[in-house]
Amino acid sequence: MSYELLRGLYYGQASNADLTSSRARRLLHLETPLQEFVEDSVDAGRDVVLTGNPGDGKSHLVRTLVDEGVLTGAVVQLDLSARSNEEVLEEWNDAVSQRRSYVLCANEGPLKELLCAAGDHPVLRRRAAELRGQLGRLLVSEVGSLPGLPATAVLVDLADRNVLDESLLTQALTRVATLDFVPGGIAGLESPVGRNIRLLRGSETVRSRLASLIATAGRRLGGHTTFRAMWQTISYALCGDGGASGATVGSPLDNLCSGHGRGHILGSAASVDPARVPSPDLDEDLWNSGEPRTGRWLVPTSPRPAPARLWDEDPGAALGEFQSLKRMVALAHEEGEWLVASVQARAPGVPRLPDEEMKARLIEGVRRLYLSKGAEQAAGRWLVSGLPLWVGHSYARRSASSARPHVVVRCLPAVELEVRWPVRPDWLGGVMGPPPPLVWLAHPASGVALAVTPALWSMVEASSRSEGPIEIPQVVERFLARLSGWIERSSSPRSVAWPVAVLERPRGELVVVSEVEVLEPLGGRYVR
Repeated sequence: MSYELLRGLYYGQASNADLTSSRARRLLHLETPLQEFVEDSVDAGRDVVLTGNPGDGKSHLVRTLVDEGVLTGAVVQLDLSARSNEEVLEEWNDAVSQRRSYVLCANEGPLKELLCAAGDHPVLRRRAAELRGQLGRLLVSEVGSLPGLPATAVLVDLADRNVLDESLLTQALTRVATLDFVPGGIAGLESPVGRNIRLLRGSETVRSRLASLIATAGRRLGGHTTFRAMWQTISYALCGDGGASGATVGSPLDNLCSGHGRGHILGSAASVDPARVPSPDLDEDLWNSGEPRTGRWLVPTSPRPAPARLWDEDPGAALGEFQSLKRMVALAHEEGEWLVASVQARAPGVPRLPDEEMKARLIEGVRRLYLSKGAEQAAGRWLVSGLPLWVGHSYARRSASSARPHVVVRCLPAVELEVRWPVRPDWLGGVMGPPPPLVWLAHPASGVALAVTPALWSMVEASSRSEGPIEIPQVVERFLARLSGWIERSSSPRSVAWPVAVLERPRGELVVVSEVEVLEPLGGRYVR
């Protein structure tokens, strides 16, 4: 039963709380500060609304609390979409009249409609206003945008929760590393899945290393990762696709890094393969003897053939065995610690640099997406003194990086820009996990900001070190266009000479560097 549960996590059914039993929820439940936060909020007499994406764990958490008898004094509605707004509002109104907390699970779209309708109910008006004030403001770039401590109703947006926390992932791996999940019980310990579970059971270090690689794979993608995607990844690491494709179940890293898994994290898992980390001495030892020369295994392992002995008969099998050996070393050998550390060091991320240093590097990186370092030497000083607002509007269905001219007439000085980091309300504390790897390059005067994810950070960093063509991310193109539009709207006509530059295309020839005299009321001319 529990093995079927574990295998079903890959396909998503087993992680859908609406389709699982209380026993299954108990087996998969992870203790987090969020559980205590919901309990404390209900004890304080507040209503609690959980929103987020499908798979974020809204109904799983509430159903688990109900199973544990924690919410006996509250009125619980597990799915807003399953009831009409009128029914829910009536139920909520009755709960308030009875001085009972109301606990609601709702997707964001239906929740907005409900809160709008709740404004017409005198009893619910204050609660609805508090919840509307929290929507979209629980993870922001400005402290001034954060909502205060709720008095009557608290919103928990699980789309803001970060499950790519190594301690949480380690807890999940510890949860499934039990005999409960071995196919056939003790008798199944020698099966491929049983051996994988036994490997995790044998060492906390093994679980921690696997957790760190899963977290690193997820962070490469940026964006939000659901609880369902986390469990999907763990299931695939242990069971593969459950035999659906006929592929052999390998070790956790063989499965994870195979490139065959489908899902949010699995889509980038091949990029964290320790077998790709060059290590001449270790590679030679593994190739010739199948063992590292120094150090010890953290768990008992069966002897494996040296890949070199397989080469003459089957080169492909020899290379596959070498990669598998190196992955096993990464997980379960003392020599594997630095392999995992090397993968983490190579993975994209957003470093927490001092604000001024981060701002300077972001401005330079965005600038170099359009004008490479070599081309800057031929440009006017004004073009390299801040952030040039390159614009290349076109109705043609071509990317910004194609042979499309780009024009700039304004370079924002660095002093007009600032760096902002993600912040949460103090009253949420550490409930939602660590802040996401994200930073904003913001222009306070216009309210325009560029969200810099790990992938975008890697791109702007690379642009500072390269000279060839590079694809302009659409988010950067829109950021500069919005800033240019704001300047155009906020500037009054003046008879003044403005600098202007024209690029043949991003990273192309700088064909014009001149000045244009703007004449009132309309018109202009080149000054030089």
